[in-house]
Amino acid sequence: MKGFVTSSVIILHIYTSGSLTIQGVFNEVALVVIGIGSALVVNVYMPSLERKLTLKQVEVENKLQHILIEIAEYLRTNKKLWTEREITETVQLIKEAKSIAFREVENNFFRKEDYYYHYFTIREKQMDLLVRMLPTLEQVHPMIEQRYIIADFLDYVASYFYTGRMGQPYLEKLKRVEEDFRKVAPPENWEMFEARAHLLMIVRELEYYFSIMNKLKLDQKKLVFN
Repeated sequence: MKGFVTSSVIILHIYTSGSLTIQGVFNEVALVVIGIGSALVVNVYMPSLERKLTLKQVEVENKLQHILIEIAEYLRTNKKLWTEREITETVQLIKEAKSIAFREVENNFFRKEDYYYHYFTIREKQMDLLVRMLPTLEQVHPMIEQRYIIADFLDYVASYFYTGRMGQPYLEKLKRVEEDFRKVAPPENWEMFEARAHLLMIVRELEYYFSIMNKLKLDQKKLVFN
């Protein structure tokens, strides 16, 4: 669309001049070169949004960590601590951060990397997954042993949230969680069976959550905490 507008302006200039001359073509080329050159100069001196994005990253990670801790607490006590407002605010925060990251990519012509945009896209997918997982979690009522196994795992994740770990260590630990599931005695009734099935679904969702994280190529200089 931007190229179309530029072409239209050039054609209009030629049309209004009434004739096509070498001088006229030279003038139009000069205008295009001046326009592109000016844009590049402005681009070079455009203030970076990186500090703002770093602060947004901290805020997003704080909120995600808090939600994971609340889920772990629910598994241990059946007490729901998260609120609709908290979930909505986190979703909105990630969208805003992703929008700023996209603007940063567009504003920097010479910048080939898009770390922050990629980062917030992945966090957006992870948050969507958590939102989808919460209703399943609330269907688990019996205080069966598997609840505590998942709660311990989520506490482990929350405690290492800022270390820059990729998803693989968590996926390996999740495999051990599944192994612990198998060691627990079979369910005694239908309610316990159903609860166990829901918890297994949550484990599968968590596997996807951390497999998404593996797609993020972390730049060590941009980690909030090391």
